[in-house]
Amino acid sequence: MAYSGCPLMREHKVTFHAADAVTGVRRGADAFCFFVKINGKTVRLAVTFPVLGGVRLTAKPGFFAADDRHAVTYSGQKVIRMTAGAAKADFRRDTEKGFVLTVYGKNGTPAFTLSGADLQFGIDEKGKCGRMRYFVPFAENEVLYGLGERYDRLDRRGLHAYLWNVDTGFGAVQGEAYQNVPLMHSTAGYALFFNTMFGGNTDSGVTVSEKTLYDFNGDAQDLFIFTGTPYENLDSYTRLTGRPILPPRWAYEYWMGASYDAWRLDGKDPLIHLKEYLDGYAAIGIHHVAACYGETGPCQTKEAYEMLEPSGCRMLFWNYPAYGRKDSAALLHTTSPAKLPHPMMKKGTRYVLPDNWLDFTHPDAKTVMRHKYARYFDWGLKGAMIDFGEFIDPDWKCHNGKDGNAMHNEHSYWYAKTMKEVFEERCGDDYVLFERSGCAGAQHYCTHFGGDQKTTFEGLNQAYYGMLSASASGLVNWGSDIGGLGGFPSDETYIRWLQMSTFSPLMRAHAAHKPHNPWNYGDPATDVFKTLYWWRENMLPYTYHLAIEAHKTGLPLVLPMPFVYPDDADLRVVEDQYFFGSELMVAPVLSENRNWRTVQFPAGHFTSLWSGETVEGGRRLCVNAPLDTIPVYLRDGAILPLTLPKETLLPFTSVEDTQTVPALLVTPALSRRTVTLHTSADDSFRLVSEKPDGGILRLDNTDGMACGALLLFGAAVTHVKVDGKEVPFTNDGNKTTVRLENGFKTIEIF
Repeated sequence: MAYSGCPLMREHKVTFHAADAVTGVRRGADAFCFFVKINGKTVRLAVTFPVLGGVRLTAKPGFFAADDRHAVTYSGQKVIRMTAGAAKADFRRDTEKGFVLTVYGKNGTPAFTLSGADLQFGIDEKGKCGRMRYFVPFAENEVLYGLGERYDRLDRRGLHAYLWNVDTGFGAVQGEAYQNVPLMHSTAGYALFFNTMFGGNTDSGVTVSEKTLYDFNGDAQDLFIFTGTPYENLDSYTRLTGRPILPPRWAYEYWMGASYDAWRLDGKDPLIHLKEYLDGYAAIGIHHVAACYGETGPCQTKEAYEMLEPSGCRMLFWNYPAYGRKDSAALLHTTSPAKLPHPMMKKGTRYVLPDNWLDFTHPDAKTVMRHKYARYFDWGLKGAMIDFGEFIDPDWKCHNGKDGNAMHNEHSYWYAKTMKEVFEERCGDDYVLFERSGCAGAQHYCTHFGGDQKTTFEGLNQAYYGMLSASASGLVNWGSDIGGLGGFPSDETYIRWLQMSTFSPLMRAHAAHKPHNPWNYGDPATDVFKTLYWWRENMLPYTYHLAIEAHKTGLPLVLPMPFVYPDDADLRVVEDQYFFGSELMVAPVLSENRNWRTVQFPAGHFTSLWSGETVEGGRRLCVNAPLDTIPVYLRDGAILPLTLPKETLLPFTSVEDTQTVPALLVTPALSRRTVTLHTSADDSFRLVSEKPDGGILRLDNTDGMACGALLLFGAAVTHVKVDGKEVPFTNDGNKTTVRLENGFKTIEIF
């Protein structure tokens, strides 16, 4: 049962008919078509090969268009072999199943199969398709993950997921989520995207052993099968649905903030609390927090913006997607229900207006939002939480003509799109929006946050798995409430959540009953916060590089282990560690009262970010993880761009109000690798690391990236050459620092 009266999906009553009666085939220039009998009617299914990648099976085109497709080359008679671009598929008739469609992976072996018996059309009493079912077989050792935001686990085998956006009530019901995306990855070498916004249910191995059931509550008759690497499949998916938005650089810094109750704690005026926040951070040496989320508190008073302005802190609003009907009518100078930007609610045989929810498919919803935010923009507003997007009722009807069943998930797309357009008009590209609900394509318009989690380790785990599965589903700019929402987290819960959030795409504090500022959790928490806050500032060039890469290619900032190692039987089942970009492997502590954890190290060498000690990979080890430490490791040949204080060149220390230099943190190389670092949406630089004869590292700055210092972790150094000349360096155990007054073309370290 969903929380807060959120409307639930009502399944259409249908009779299912398998597509097991093939009546004919046709070989077209760019589409192979075959025809099946469904409840006495002939249905045409088309197999095409989109230019953006993969294979497409369509009876009715879905939400996103992919009109460009490759020409098809055919061979064979009983088994019809199709080749188009880099993709290959086979079609054959089957006396029992009707047909079998096989799609091949990059290695030339079958990756995906679907039979006519496993493709089922749900026909309602009017003879229309009201539901669609797909039964997709999976192997015993196949890991399945994705489906948007999932809070219970990464691997979906043995689990159910409810693909209908709900306000989850702190994760009370297994399978529910705010953000549902019908994209599933498989370590067998494929990813499936069902090109629909309809809700539904899915489970892997529950309804039918060794098969995943996808059951959509509508005519979801458009399936994309991507068969590249996970990186390539997400590239194809985001080429179809939209590349992730690129927020401004400051959005990847820390945000302070709280909810309604916390801003009014002890009956004080929110402005008093805001000053307490600013003074508190200043007292621990932080005078320029990037942003403040002022939910129904300081964000509504001009004085708060004036209070933030001297430090450069930006105000973020809370958007509730409602507007009174009388207010809309007065603003738009009309009383006609058809002209008001609200969905219509079915009442008997007619439609009437519901209370106050906005319909973001209506063009005048933008007019309402412009009006609502006008004065806040004048004061300097720079973003908003896009909240409560899960409340479109199945019986409602939207301006675009679709009913609530079709629009429930889809409305999040138009909600985000409208808000983006309103903020762009006044802020250009200097703003950030973060949405609680989500769907396919919403990543193109806004970032996302994980909704409401308990202020416990259970909540931390839900946020963790939500981050991994959302990232794999294209919602790559994602963050959770540090410490959870509501309740009173323990000091340990706050610290462990803070550590994970430091290595998340978005690092943001939010709280209801107790502020989630570090000093509220004692001196140890404050010390941990300062170290992580300054590391996040040091690491900002790296995090922003990852964000640009995501914007250009769809690649997530957070990479689950099966995404990175789909072919490794040991690594693809590891769920409690991940990569933050290509250079850092992160192993958060997700259990209470734990000062150690096991880490599965891939092949290669991994160097501790904190100690500089190196671990030989290819094994599972127990590592220390006291409360002030989150295990984080640099890969071999790592190249991590940083910002460091020029005078000391010390990481994990303040870069505020001091001269800084661009720097690189590197580790010893085992083999040659090329890394492209993005410094802006338009500028990138290639660097090449390799192991020289008898040495530790050779680093070539191919494109002349500016660099004022180099830090090498993970080896004892005897001498360093910059552009062929010996230069001085300093050693601190297995950490080496080299000043580069004039940059470098080549560095050799021995």
